[in-house]
Amino acid sequence: MRLWSLHPRYFDRQGFFALWRNALLAQKALAGEAGKFRNHPQLEKFRKCESPLKAIGTYLSFIASEGLRRGYNMSHEKIICPNFDEDVMAVNGNQLAFEVKHLRKKLLDRHQPCVLSDKTAGDPDLNPVFCIRSAK
Repeated sequence: MRLWSLHPRYFDRQGFFALWRNALLAQKALAGEAGKFRNHPQLEKFRKCESPLKAIGTYLSFIASEGLRRGYNMSHEKIICPNFDEDVMAVNGNQLAFEVKHLRKKLLDRHQPCVLSDKTAGDPDLNPVFCIRSAK
């Protein structure tokens, strides 16, 4: 299960639908229904929120909106708590750098054009449910 912090617009079709499926699985796990995935480390940032199901609902809502923008038939009915006003969660800058590098490699391996150019890779957009944590 991978729950990316990057904005969903950066993903090719294959990666985008994997993101959607993984986020739906995360929602199931946070609702206590996905057996072996209930304690997955990727869920920790959502569990720290006041309402984990609203937080994952917000995450899924932004993915679904991007899917609709692309012309995909995204089913908002699958989102337990569709929401766009959850508090923003912080993501570490090192985690973001790792995600950019990892996604660029995946896209290159699939021979897909990568919209994360050298210029945007240093300051990519995040899924709106995230913000970069300031260094202390």
